[in-house]
Amino acid sequence: MASRLHRALCMMLATLPGSGAVAAPERFQCSIEAQAAANIIDLRDRGHDKTFVLAPLPPRESVFNGRRGTLQARLAVQMYSIIEDVYGHPDIDAATYLAYREASCGHRNAGRKVPRSLDEVVLPMRGCQAKHGARPSAALTQCAADVLIYYQSASHEPRED
Repeated sequence: MASRLHRALCMMLATLPGSGAVAAPERFQCSIEAQAAANIIDLRDRGHDKTFVLAPLPPRESVFNGRRGTLQARLAVQMYSIIEDVYGHPDIDAATYLAYREASCGHRNAGRKVPRSLDEVVLPMRGCQAKHGARPSAALTQCAADVLIYYQSASHEPRED
């Protein structure tokens, strides 16, 4: 099963820099990220270490080589972010992380400020998890969205007019 998940992850990475493949349309970025996150969580929970999951990614340094604004580069950056989040916070369950990731992707695509990593909002996300449990639900998704709305409003610097 793990090799099948790893192959699926590698197939999703076919849109990354240097693959020669056509990039997925922008509107599918969030669904690609969500599927990747679910696969990475599953691989982690099955005992695969971070090195195994990082193996199919292009080197971190090459991600920005002249491709900073491309969908492929953005997806590669998000893959690294997902892996860091998932392996850095094994106490965050899959449903909570996927709700966070979905809300984060939506906010980012709408041009809103989002946390660089789960580290910045892990405490309120743990609160969402404690309150709404480890199963996907509308309430958990809304809680994640509320955390990001609060993060965005708290992150604005006061204007000096």
